[in-house]
Amino acid sequence: MTTTRRDADLARRIAARHGVDPATVSAAASGRVNAVHLAGSGDRRVVIRFALDPARPDEFEVEQWCQERAGEAGIAVASPLARGVLEGVPYSIQEFVPGMPGTALPAADAWERLGRSAAAVSRIVPGDDAPGGLFSRFGRDLPNAWRAHLDYNIGALGEDDPLIALGVYAVSQAPALAAAIGGLRDERLTFGLSHGDLAPRNLIVRDDGEGVLIDWGGASAGPAPWTDLETVYRWHLADLPEGFEAPVTAGDVTAFARGCGVDLATVTPLLETLVLLHALDLARWAMDVRPDLLPHYAAGAARAVRRFRPASQPA
Repeated sequence: MTTTRRDADLARRIAARHGVDPATVSAAASGRVNAVHLAGSGDRRVVIRFALDPARPDEFEVEQWCQERAGEAGIAVASPLARGVLEGVPYSIQEFVPGMPGTALPAADAWERLGRSAAAVSRIVPGDDAPGGLFSRFGRDLPNAWRAHLDYNIGALGEDDPLIALGVYAVSQAPALAAAIGGLRDERLTFGLSHGDLAPRNLIVRDDGEGVLIDWGGASAGPAPWTDLETVYRWHLADLPEGFEAPVTAGDVTAFARGCGVDLATVTPLLETLVLLHALDLARWAMDVRPDLLPHYAAGAARAVRRFRPASQPA
């Protein structure tokens, strides 16, 4: 996305608030979520970020907590320096990390590094100090919240489901969808932290070869590393976010799974069901919270249902 005059002016005012020369502010390559600007000079450069969508909730408390806990766990991150709200816009300031973007690495190397990162991040279990934004509406007890999440989505399926009228699925498909999601209750999943956006663009390789993870705004607590695995697998199925730099190939997913210490062929049925659950749940979230996004997410859920096949049905 291109930066606007409003974005540039806001970034300069944020810089000035924190004692950084506003004349040094320059636009960087904004992502699909945040406007990004660089400020300062030499070894004192910083990154200023704020959401492009004015309706997007403040994710920077979650991001800062994740950066701090990840750093304590030995995971290289960009150090958070400040966060606040200016003119009603939440923002964050963090250190600028010089280095090579992960997109410049051979794909197999980048994705395997990211898989190793997913495994390391999954070992962080959010405690009492973790911000509420990391957790689902079903609570902070991760195994219990996961079961409640499954029960909610299973219970919503049936003839009274608004998703039927939206063309997401036919009422005759409800039993098979419920059985598939219900099967997730029997999976022996581990729980912890997920980064949420482990793409090569969010990896910076320093001159010493160490990989630094950036952009923790999509982090969440739940099944881990399964949430990050499901995300990358979903990207491979061509459900790519806007602005993604390249298709995610089967080889990329295999490398990511290998980095996680998981055999992709073994867990593919699980990932298929997690993709289905994610799509249906996202459409329900849009109905409740962001009805302006409902057509987009309902269409995505319909695609997930169309490609889904019950385990008993041959491909």
